Amino acid sequence: MLIIMNLEIICSTCENNGRLFVDNKNQNINSIYPNPTDRISFFKNGNLEEVTKIAVFDVLGKFLFEPKISTSEPISLDFLEYEPGIYWVTIHTLNGLRTEKLIIY
Repeated sequence: MLIIMNLEIICSTCENNGRLFVDNKNQNINSIYPNPTDRISFFKNGNLEEVTKIAVFDVLGKFLFEPKISTSEPISLDFLEYEPGIYWVTIHTLNGLRTEKLIIY
């Protein structure tokens, strides 16, 4: 099994004549897109859990910015002021937090 872009890709060579298909059971997921990007990404909250805060850090862990949280539309992550590189996006919810890597080219 491969996990690609937060979608579960299941190889079904035996059952489906070698075709791949997407299992939609994880359809309601948080996503940062596009990733990698040239300067602007968006965060879409597809989970039912409430996002309380998003924080962006550089590769060394220095805090850069915290975008305004919106429940009705994707949240813009604007990197126009920053150099290309690797950034960490920490997503805080009522159930904890998780960190995703974002690449700016």
